[in-house]
Amino acid sequence: MMQEQLEVYEITTLEEAKILTNELRMKIFSVYFDQKPRTAKQLADELNLSASKVHYHIQELVKAGFLFLYDTNEVNGIMEKYYLPIAKDFRILINQLDIDGRQQIVDRTLSDMKKQLLQSINQNNTNVFRTLHLHLNQNEKEELEKELISIMEKWEKRIKEREPKGEKGYGVLVSMFAK
Repeated sequence: MMQEQLEVYEITTLEEAKILTNELRMKIFSVYFDQKPRTAKQLADELNLSASKVHYHIQELVKAGFLFLYDTNEVNGIMEKYYLPIAKDFRILINQLDIDGRQQIVDRTLSDMKKQLLQSINQNNTNVFRTLHLHLNQNEKEELEKELISIMEKWEKRIKEREPKGEKGYGVLVSMFAK
């Protein structure tokens, strides 16, 4: 019996978060948005990277338990190994990390998003870049949080329910914090 993917895997340790927030590993996981098993070679081809580099990271992700061997197929005496992430979605529970861990994950996430955002702006591919500074009472804050989460969940579900047809990936960063 083949292993089934979890719907969500919650990251609660800095070690797990570091493994997943590596830039190349995040790119590997982004290829799996369609939930289709792939070999290391297929991933390397899709990412335009060397097969040996991707294979190394695949092995590290398997060793850490974030990817699993989904299936094998023998072709001309060579065993092809197909992998899938252990979950369809990964969430870092940042509040469960210690202060240093929180700092490292926020720094790494913002650094990666900044790099991608600047690259997109330089290529004239960014349509929305906006910040807000709001003064809210507790009820308004909670209402806005619920709305933001609802919008993200709606789009996440919508994308997962349809067959991808060569769409371009987009980064979305939403954060709400007290000043």
